[in-house]
Parts: sequence; structure tokens; C-alpha cells
Amino acid sequence: MARIKEFPLIHPRAPRKSAGLQHPLAKFGSAGKFVDGLFADIILHFINATILEEPDSQPYQGAAFLLKSKRAYFCVCAEAGIDAARLRDHLKSVVDMQGFARRVSSMV
Repeated sequence: MARIKEFPLIHPRAPRKSAGLQHPLAKFGSAGKFVDGLFADIILHFINATILEEPDSQPYQGAAFLLKSKRAYFCVCAEAGIDAARLRDHLKSVVDMQGFARRVSSMV
């Protein structure tokens, strides 16, 4: 049996940073205080979980809890330097648009 070479561990942000791309949530930074780090990655991961996971799955439920909570959500956003209210408004508008698009597509 051929031995599999071990791959070096690559930091998840490395490809994006080496390409010179900013964090997807950087535009929601408050007064230039955005911190491209763990807390911003956690928020992004939870947003992705609400889109990619089934509503009855544990990852979805955990993500929904964080994004809907008043205290935890604002604390994580503050650590990431993100304007929590602006990001939440944006997420609500996207969800409303997706719901509208589903209703329209079901009518056709």
C-alpha cells in the first residue's frame, strides 16, 4: 500500500490573504475597527451554517441561536469590530429577499 504524504496544515485565512482579498464581513466593520480574526470567522461560519444546513440540524440550531440572541451576537460582533445592527439589518433584508424569491418561483 502506498504511503500517503502528510499535507502541511494551511491556515484557513491564508489563501484569501495571499490573494489580497479582504474578509467578507469587513464592509460591516465599525469605524475602521474590523478585526480579521477568530470572531469574524465565527460569525461568517454561523451565517454559512444557516444557509447550508438543514433547519432541524444541530449546526443550524446553534447558528440560529447565536444570530438571534441579543447578548451573544453583539458580544461576538464587538470583538470582531463589526457593526452588529448593520449586519443584522443586512441579513434580515437578504432573508426577506430569498423568501420573496421562493414565493415568486413557486407561483410560476
